[in-house]
Amino acid sequence: MIDQNLETLVRVAAEDALFATLGSDDADALGAVLRRRVTFHEAIARGAARRESDHDAWLRALVAAAAPVAATPWFVPLQPAIDDGLCLAAEPKGFRALLPIGLEAARERMRREGILAVRVVRTIGAADGESTPEELRAVDLLLEALALPEDDRRILRAEGVVPLVSLEVPNDLDGRAAKAIIAGAFAVALLDGVDDREREAAVTAAKRLGVAAEDTAEALEKAEALVARRPPIGLAAVDAVRYVLAPLGEKASPIVKLVAQLSLPPRARDACLKELTTHPSTPLTTEHALDRDAERSVLRAAWAAALAFDPTVSLRARLLERHVRVGAHLRAERAAVSAREAVEEALAPSLSRGVAAAGA
Repeated sequence: MIDQNLETLVRVAAEDALFATLGSDDADALGAVLRRRVTFHEAIARGAARRESDHDAWLRALVAAAAPVAATPWFVPLQPAIDDGLCLAAEPKGFRALLPIGLEAARERMRREGILAVRVVRTIGAADGESTPEELRAVDLLLEALALPEDDRRILRAEGVVPLVSLEVPNDLDGRAAKAIIAGAFAVALLDGVDDREREAAVTAAKRLGVAAEDTAEALEKAEALVARRPPIGLAAVDAVRYVLAPLGEKASPIVKLVAQLSLPPRARDACLKELTTHPSTPLTTEHALDRDAERSVLRAAWAAALAFDPTVSLRARLLERHVRVGAHLRAERAAVSAREAVEEALAPSLSRGVAAAGA
């Protein structure tokens, strides 16, 4: 039973590592998120349920762990603002820490900003008709990342779309916060493709929040750039993981799909998953133009995926050789070595404490 629990722990911790490394470009996100999950990993080692009840519950738990340590994943609305301090589970930082008000006043101000952000995200996302499942999930994850009080979360989950003219805009709303809200909301709307109605709603919301026209244009451009950046990274990650895990055959399929879910916007993800069912081969033939941050994410994800299967010595050797080839294909051999070291170093505390908790 102990061996089975520890095998489960390895899988859970490695999947958490995939979330951290594919969600954030920050090199420190991997270790920061896993440190926040150590207590849960200990429970797994003692025989607790495998992990959260479903994929969405798992995402909520990981977002709640990541946001306070500035490791919020890219698919959470307002990710840059949250990492810059718009999270009630973290101490005020950035410009919020410089405001000449007390801590409680600062937290109340952040609370009002968070409530406004949720309503704006929901309203802009619904401008092209009913909200899609992805847009609804984004709002749910935003609530976790903001760490609003439970009463606020319950009210916001229950209420419908608030018309833009009815939005209650705080008198002390900072221009930087307003701009971040518009950018984050529009990024969510872009997940299912560009729609003129959503763009118009974003411009209208910006006016309502007092954002200048040039700042609105910049915010929308940032949102488009954020969403456009993800498919190349996600496709490279899927290719790398498929190649490394090829010796595992169909056993690798759930992890490959998880990588696609974590790294790709919905439209690109759907096309990728369709491709996986029709073209199962995994040769390293596609060239991927990635910056260093993206290379690091892809290489870390590929090694975390390999370790998720708690490979035997012989299988680990095979997976290692394939990971080395991925690094060579990306012309990032040294980065591949560093990626393997970073993943194993991040997993070590969870595994060590898990072994102790299991009484092994």
